[in-house]
Amino acid sequence: MNSRTTWVEERAARALVSRAAASGYGAVTVGSCGNYGLAVALACQHGGLRATIVVPGISRQDLARLRATRAEVLAVDGTYEDAVVAGGWPTRVVGVSSSGNNSVLASWPSTRHRPIPSAAVRDTPANQPLVNWDALHGPQALAALHATGGQAIGVSDEELTAAAGAVHATCRLAVTPSGAAGVAAACRLLAAGDADQTHVAVLTGSRPSASIAARAPTDTTTSKG
Repeated sequence: MNSRTTWVEERAARALVSRAAASGYGAVTVGSCGNYGLAVALACQHGGLRATIVVPGISRQDLARLRATRAEVLAVDGTYEDAVVAGGWPTRVVGVSSSGNNSVLASWPSTRHRPIPSAAVRDTPANQPLVNWDALHGPQALAALHATGGQAIGVSDEELTAAAGAVHATCRLAVTPSGAAGVAAACRLLAAGDADQTHVAVLTGSRPSASIAARAPTDTTTSKG
């Protein structure tokens, strides 16, 4: 863990702490095994909030850097995931995939994972990485959705492409349509009135094609997600 964090971690930490302060909270708790915990601790120190950083086994030097920020540092045995669980806060997991082309999505809301006929799935340039007729970790994915009070959402190729265009237009980030699936789901939730929650979408991608850039919305205020 470096004493100087990267811009990605700093920006995320500042946004988190700013929102916490604006919402009237006086403290922030995160699980981390690296620079994000340090970035949050520094942002809290700057913003006048208390910070609690839950970490798995890290070096004494890294612990000292965290504690130098006056954050409360709690060490737990295990991995990063164990540190997050030890934080004791709920996170609702939402699974998103291509409508009709993924076994986890087709199995929801049942707790039992069932494969779908392989001949029934449809690959397209937009959805291909999301297509899976028998997901290897399907049972675990369904269990996570149910355990966290989440849900599964199916999105169309048009929603995927529009989401990728919106990310490219508003954030200048190169994502593929399938890589913007989380944003497509977040837009669906926001449109349904789920605007009081913080939505975190994982993005993946490469250099955007001309067709994605062409579909970027001109009114970026409508693409919040």
